[in-house]
Amino acid sequence: MEAFVYCWTDHAKEMLYVGYHKGHIDDGYICSSKYMMNAYNKRSMDFTREIIDTGSAEDMFELESLILQEADVVNDDKYYNQSDNKALNGIPGGEKSKEHRANLSKALTGYKRTEEHKRNNRIAQSGRSLTDTHKRNMSASLKGKTWEEKYGIEGARKRREDHKKRRSERKELQK
Repeated sequence: MEAFVYCWTDHAKEMLYVGYHKGHIDDGYICSSKYMMNAYNKRSMDFTREIIDTGSAEDMFELESLILQEADVVNDDKYYNQSDNKALNGIPGGEKSKEHRANLSKALTGYKRTEEHKRNNRIAQSGRSLTDTHKRNMSASLKGKTWEEKYGIEGARKRREDHKKRRSERKELQK
């Protein structure tokens, strides 16, 4: 067994959450929904989980998508689910359509993250280890690009200033 489809029932609010998880039934996974997790963290005793099926990740993703779409969870208030997986084009976790990517790009253009948001991202990413392959791929994708292409105009300007500052500090130490 590589994955499973499950259904959480919130008995207090008479709501459901259907999901799939790539992992073991007993690995402690709850769900990916922040809405359901908020309720679960406050009242876990009101929830029960039923395992619907087990199998390959691909099969379980398809089963989850089928259940979500047939139940029309996006338009049904008795589900915590906010998505029916249609935007994922049938691929677990990914490959969004060109239209979907264009909409995301348009929505995020000009979006400025707050300092708190940036700090929270740094904290979440700290301690994260990258595979050697991942590091090589990241390095290869940046080779031959200018600082402006890599970091944007403002980022390149800041890096040049930092570089000049460090160089002058080294020269001062050598005197």
